[in-house]
Amino acid sequence: MANTLMSELGETPQRSGGDEELIPVLGDVAALAGMMVGILSTGKVVPIDADSATLGISFIGIMDRHPTVDYDTIVGDEILNNVIVPKSGRKYDCFIEDMGDTFLKGTPLTFGTTTAGSLMKVANASTLGTLNNTLVIDDTVDILAQPIVAYLDEKVISTQKVAHIRWA
Repeated sequence: MANTLMSELGETPQRSGGDEELIPVLGDVAALAGMMVGILSTGKVVPIDADSATLGISFIGIMDRHPTVDYDTIVGDEILNNVIVPKSGRKYDCFIEDMGDTFLKGTPLTFGTTTAGSLMKVANASTLGTLNNTLVIDDTVDILAQPIVAYLDEKVISTQKVAHIRWA
């Protein structure tokens, strides 16, 4: 069965660790827990995608769950919340773009291009199904345009919109 809601994966985007830095932010009208976000000059979060840097918006972290807002509901405008600054090797629950196929554990992920706040598969990269295998990246991959920021921590099917990931 495909997981399409963050609540189907657990109770919080933060699955391991616990000592990550938390940055206080204000909600907006688009960010859900588990989304990749940046912070605007107003202090509000904004879901980011691969083109956000050209707009002057940098990746800050993963939107945290608000204690009084339903897990699958947008954290509303001006509501104080936190962004989790991910640490290498730690596990999180995040949104992913529909990959159009089934992908194995260890698939490399980067910032999405069609769905702000989501991660997507890095083009032309293969991991042979595990987190520990060496990545094989062909010459067409621009590692600066498609930085590997995370890896799938479990296999996902094509219609899944959320996933367990391990930060790179």
